[in-house]
Amino acid sequence: MRNRFETWRKRGAVLGQRRLADTIRRLIYQKDEALFDRLEFCDDSQFLHPLLFAYFTAPAPYIELPQILYGLMPPSRRPTTVQVRTDGTGYASLAPFGDIKTALPHTALDFGRDGDRAPYRCVAGNEVPFRLQAPLIVPGTRIELTTNIHPLFYQFFDEPHGTFANAEAPRECLSYLLVALALLQIHCPTVWTEITAFIRTIVLYRAAVPNSFAAKSAHGAIFCNIAENDDEIALLEDVAHQAAHVIFNAFTHEPMRVIAIDPETPMQALCGDAADLRSINAAFHAQFTYTMICRVLTKIYDAAVLQERQSHEVLGRLGLVLRKFEFDLTRLDLANAYTLAGRRCREAFSEEYQYFHARYGALVRDFAYDNQPYAFDYACFVERNGGPWRAGHKMAS
Repeated sequence: MRNRFETWRKRGAVLGQRRLADTIRRLIYQKDEALFDRLEFCDDSQFLHPLLFAYFTAPAPYIELPQILYGLMPPSRRPTTVQVRTDGTGYASLAPFGDIKTALPHTALDFGRDGDRAPYRCVAGNEVPFRLQAPLIVPGTRIELTTNIHPLFYQFFDEPHGTFANAEAPRECLSYLLVALALLQIHCPTVWTEITAFIRTIVLYRAAVPNSFAAKSAHGAIFCNIAENDDEIALLEDVAHQAAHVIFNAFTHEPMRVIAIDPETPMQALCGDAADLRSINAAFHAQFTYTMICRVLTKIYDAAVLQERQSHEVLGRLGLVLRKFEFDLTRLDLANAYTLAGRRCREAFSEEYQYFHARYGALVRDFAYDNQPYAFDYACFVERNGGPWRAGHKMAS
């Protein structure tokens, strides 16, 4: 049953992804037909960049559509020049093409070149000195890794206007992310295949709020809030968690496919718990994230490639996820709340939980989590459960 469900779910996610691409195709065509003609119509990847979703959902987009599409177009179809706008630090992003770094914040510039062999130029009345920085792309994928928060993503953060640089994580944190992705690629190939198919951007940031997230209005991007003492183990869980949201958003691009009642119905109205502020749609999604996290953590644990301290942390994280999984499976046992497809998902999620609990439950059943914040904190875990390992140890360098 598990294999049949996975085949059905993956096909549904791919179909949903195509429909999302078609939505962006239509929006670009309606916005600028001449610009649309410069794109490769049959290439879905051109229409699935997170900045396009953010642009079309932003009330007042900070940059214009040609700037986003410049780096997505086939090189032979790019215009001679394109107007770009820098952010508060003087950066202007051209999506996969790269970032332009200038000394001019919040400035409109003309960027381009006269012919394939001519050098690129930036002009704002006079020629402007600039540096072109290639994006950090995971080899063999389209996934861009960054610590820069693009202006179109400001809408997702609670930082006061003009202080978004304060939420940027140190670039050294990218080394932990690269190690986490390598572990996924080597030891979780099935999960990795889905991640590379659905994820285009991973943004690392560091802020009190919001917690790590993935947003429909930036489909294909995941945002990971990395704490000071986090390393690749925290990012293993976080990437699996947020990527699962993106994948399931594609699968349930129309939430009523799985939920028979209003998907935004608050859980507190369904379960009587005033503290549960989630919608039923968000809670339903959580079950798929638990599935993905368990698959990743157990594969890495079983591979026996981690240091003892990190294996201990993996088990700690796994134990907490299994508790959340069990809690939500019980809480979401709601008669008449789901369609046939939703019930099929629920059955598969329950089977996943039973499998992981039967195999790993004895390893984690005695752990205590009463001192944990929302995001798992290994130092708190050691404080409550013991272990001769320092929480601040890092593997990547």
